[in-house]
Amino acid sequence: MTSAQDPNHIVIPSKPLKPQVDSNDVIAELLATRYGLTATEITSLNGYDDLNFRVKVAPSHTNPNLGQVSPEGYFLKVINLNDSGNPEYLNAQLSVMEHIWKKGIKCQSVIRGTKGEQFTECVAATKKGEVLTYLVSLRTFLPGDVLARKALSNDLLYTLGQYVAEVTCALEDFSNPFYDSFDCVWSMNSVPKLADVTFAVKDESLRKICEDVIEKFQNEVLPLKSGFRIGQIHGDLNEQNILVLEAADGSVAVSGLVDYQDTARSHPLYDLAILVCYMMMVSSELPVEDIPGHVLAGYTSKLDLTPSEKLAFRTCVAARMVQSLVMGAYTHQMDPSNEYVLVTGKYGWRALERFWTTDKEALQTRWDQIMGTYKKKS
Repeated sequence: MTSAQDPNHIVIPSKPLKPQVDSNDVIAELLATRYGLTATEITSLNGYDDLNFRVKVAPSHTNPNLGQVSPEGYFLKVINLNDSGNPEYLNAQLSVMEHIWKKGIKCQSVIRGTKGEQFTECVAATKKGEVLTYLVSLRTFLPGDVLARKALSNDLLYTLGQYVAEVTCALEDFSNPFYDSFDCVWSMNSVPKLADVTFAVKDESLRKICEDVIEKFQNEVLPLKSGFRIGQIHGDLNEQNILVLEAADGSVAVSGLVDYQDTARSHPLYDLAILVCYMMMVSSELPVEDIPGHVLAGYTSKLDLTPSEKLAFRTCVAARMVQSLVMGAYTHQMDPSNEYVLVTGKYGWRALERFWTTDKEALQTRWDQIMGTYKKKS
């Protein structure tokens, strides 16, 4: 087991991070005592390290910090053990959300507790009888479906590429001293540290691919970083965090962005690579190797990549795929009850293998062809 003080290694938690709150009664009591709300419906939502719920409440309430109750309900997050111990980190996330909301990127806003607090507490006992305290955040509920429920199309991928560029632009002038030194396990700067936990990948051929990608990232991407743009990024633009609405004509538009736990001052290229990575790892009728081309076409219609970013793009995408798949396997090994962490692996391993074994010059040629078709349309 590696030391939590060693910055060159993945921090291995000694216990499951995900809150062990398995009763809706606890959530209902929390809403009543901390927020002055009476729950009428509680629905569990997906979450990696946190517990997430959609809650609907009765019209009458006793919260002096809340006006009329929303008929759409609210989003309630019971925050994992690690993050609950770092309120400064949580408040920094809220500052990011407030900033991009003002820039036109739809996101959740905080509902304060009856005492005016932005975070409340949930005290719960684990199955072993250990009593733990988790922080809780109640937020507005954004309309729309998670992107994971929509079939990908070329047009949607183009739209998503444009959206990543819009998020980058919205964050361009964001500043918070907290992020001057913040980094996290899910930062792409941490990709080399994955070498510590590739043992969680049991298939030898897939493990070798992971090790090759990690090595290429270390030796080929990191030396190029001086040529990358710098700015605040969302850090987790996946199919569960992007919300979409479908119009009557069948077109799909982005309606919101959630989950700011991995936001950091880093490189905007990483947000683009992260989005492409997850679009490649969902079930799709589209060829895996074509997906980056459509996203790039949308992105570059609004922002240009630097020469260094163009060189690093393919390996950055593969590195995020490896990061997601390896950390999913490792987290599940630590907490077998957390099945959600294996979602990307269902199609992700096959996508990684196909993507990484395709000749990189052939990939670039194909992406250039795809981007060229959009330029002709315009």
